[in-house]
Formats: sequence, C-alpha cells, structure tokens
Amino acid sequence: MKVKMLHNSLFLLPSGEAFRRSHRPKSMIIETNTVRDNNFNTSLPSEFGNLTKLEILDLSSNEFFGLVPPTISNLTSLTDLYFDHNQLTGSFPLVENLTRLSVLNLDDNYFSGTIPSSVVNMPILSDLRLYGNNLTGSIKFPNTSTPSRLKSMYLGRNHFEGKIIEPISKLINLKVLDLSFLNTSYPIDISLFSSLKSLVHLDLSGNSISSDSLGSKSDIPTDLEILILSDCGITEFPNALKNLEKLDFIALSDNRIKGKIPKWMWNLPHLNTVFISDNLFDGFEGPVDVLVNSSVKNLSMEKNYFEGAIPILPLSINVFSASDNRFTGSIPLSLCNYRSLTLLRLSYNNLTGPIPQCLSQSLTFVNLRKNNLEGSIPDTFYMGASLRSLDVGHNLLAGKLPRSLRNCSSLEFLVVDHNKIKDKFPFLAQGFTEFASPYPQFKQVLWLYISS
Repeated sequence: MKVKMLHNSLFLLPSGEAFRRSHRPKSMIIETNTVRDNNFNTSLPSEFGNLTKLEILDLSSNEFFGLVPPTISNLTSLTDLYFDHNQLTGSFPLVENLTRLSVLNLDDNYFSGTIPSSVVNMPILSDLRLYGNNLTGSIKFPNTSTPSRLKSMYLGRNHFEGKIIEPISKLINLKVLDLSFLNTSYPIDISLFSSLKSLVHLDLSGNSISSDSLGSKSDIPTDLEILILSDCGITEFPNALKNLEKLDFIALSDNRIKGKIPKWMWNLPHLNTVFISDNLFDGFEGPVDVLVNSSVKNLSMEKNYFEGAIPILPLSINVFSASDNRFTGSIPLSLCNYRSLTLLRLSYNNLTGPIPQCLSQSLTFVNLRKNNLEGSIPDTFYMGASLRSLDVGHNLLAGKLPRSLRNCSSLEFLVVDHNKIKDKFPFLAQGFTEFASPYPQFKQVLWLYISS
C-alpha cells in the first residue's frame, strides 16, 4: 500500500492512541508514505516507528518541529528518508541501524551537534543532504578499508569546525559536493579535491578560496561540469578553468575579479551558462566577435564596468543580462538574428538610438530601463507574441504606445514611465498599480506603470 498526502492544510497528525488505532501494522503494509507540502504544525509521532515495512518516508516541506523520535531507528526497511524543509531540532537522528538507506535528506532544519562518524560509511547510502542546519564539529570517518558509497553530499550552511576538507577528499565516489557558506576560518585549497576523480558538481560559494589553487597549474577534478565559486573573495580570473573541458555551468558572481574575460573562456566546448555578475570586469580579451562561436546560451554579466559597444553574442544565446554596466552606442541590429533569445536585460547603461523593431518577435522578458533610447516603442508585436514583461522606463522615447501590444496575451508587466510618450490607451493608469483590465486582450496584465 502506498500513501500520498500532497499539498494540503492538515493541522494535526494523529498521535498516541489515535495513531495506533488508525495505523495498525498487522492490518496493512505501507511501503511508501509521502506526506509532503502540508501544514501539520506538530511534532513527529513516535508511532511512525511501528511502520517497520516502510521503504520510503517523505515528510518534507511541512511544519514539523521538535525532536525526531528514537523509534525512527526501527524502520530498518527504509531506502529513502526525507525530513527536509521542516523545523526539526536536536542532535543527528538515529539512522545508523537503517542499513538499507540510500537517500537521507535533512536539509533546512535546525539539527545541531556533530555528524556520527558511521553515517558516511553506511553500506548503501549514496545521497546525504544536510544543507542549512546548525551542525558543528569536525567530520570523522571510522577506520575501515571499505570506501564510502556516497555519491552526493550537501553540507552547506552549517557551522563545522576544524579541517573538514581533507576527510571529504577521501570520499572517492563523490559526484556532487556542496560545501557552500561554511564560513571556514581558512582558505579552501581546491586542489585537495583532486582525488575525487568522479566529481562533476562542486559548490564552494560563500567560502574563502586559496588563490594559488585557482591558478593554471592547479590540480582540480577535470571532469567538473558545474562549478560554483560565487562570493569567494576572488580577485583574479581563475585560470584553472582552462583545464575543465567538460565545464557546462560556471558561477563567479559576487567576487572582486577585475580586468578582462580571457579569450580562452569562450573556447570551452561544452560551456552553457556563465554567471559573472557583481565583479569589476571591464571588457573582453580578443576581437569584437570573440563570443560568436561560443556554445554559451545563458550569460549574466550585470553590475560590472563593461564599456563600449554591446558584444556580438553567440547565435545560440537564450538569456543575456548585462544591466548596470557602462555600455554605450545603440542596441545592435544583430540581435534580430537571435531566434532563441528570450530574456534581454540592458537596463542602467548609456545606450542611445532607437529600439530595434525586431525585438518584439521572440523575447519574453525585456528590460531597457534607464538608458537614453530615442524613437518609439516598436509596434510589431504579432498575434500570440510571447512577451510577458516590458520595461522601457526612464528613456527618451516618444510617440504612442504600440497598439500591437494587444496581441500579447501573456503580457503581465508593462513599464514605460519617465519618457515623452503622449497617448491615451485603454489601460492607461497613473503610477505602479495592480491592474484588473476590463479589456479581454489585456486580462493578464498585473502591473502597469505609465507615469510621465
């Protein structure tokens, strides 16, 4: 029998005698109990320990609080246990007896104390998620010749002490490792992960990183596909990335990296997503078309010091976000060639000239706010256009609001304030206001801002 209770508002879970009467282990065998995304607002009943045949227990995203009852150790048939996103407290739950456990998810609770040394060597455990708790101490492994089977481990946003990287470097089967925001008292040396040959996902955001370990001679896992180094105090571009030919996703946001993006970056053959916002970058190495042949589809470079013309983008680009820079010149007509481009953010730059007519064709989100754009808003929105949000406020635009906007049945946000537009339109309103349109073609509009 499988029990699922999803997305309800249940305020009381039966406990004590009521629970025993309604959950008789002799009358039914429950193999899967999914009770996630509810509102129980109670503690976990100890009677859960009677469900000894239970294989999957999912109690995530409720409002359970208090201690995990020790009877949880009776559930020796469990393979998957999810307690994440609750308000559970106390020391690490007694799970060492659960020898069939493959997945243990305790993310986003208030568990404290240390991780029992036996947990990482549980015989089948492959996915351990402890992100966002109050765990402390160091990580110790029992003396055993059998390597841990852990493939995914999430330890971010805890309060571990001492050297935790070296013990983790012994988990040779790891593929995913999250050590974000541990606030270690020492810089992390990425080369210590060189023994993790299977590692494809590494998140070290919010920690101090040793600058030497980011150099071109650094010995880091070469199979990395996802590398997150946001908010790490990095000041120079990490040349170690040059060796990561399988890299798909790189996040370097919220650092202090200055200078230009190296040319070789765009030659990484599988690079898909690049986040370099909130740095001190001022340009790109190489010619103006250095990005053209890149495989990058998502590029976020907001809040830097890029200047000059907007770069020529790869034809495969889906998302281009370059707000809060110093770009000048006009919005390039070459953007008309990007049929996959759905999000364009160029707000808070020094762009001039008209808005290209073609921008109305495939874009879903457009933000050109706070530039010096002139002319009128393109009136070429076709029937069924995918536009959901348009912000062209604080420019020098004139003329009338485009009547073809009525073709945008998905439009939710329209902002054209502080321009020279003079017009009367069915949805004209003053200020930024929630809007309920009496016109069927604008029934999806939620916010409208058209003040002068």
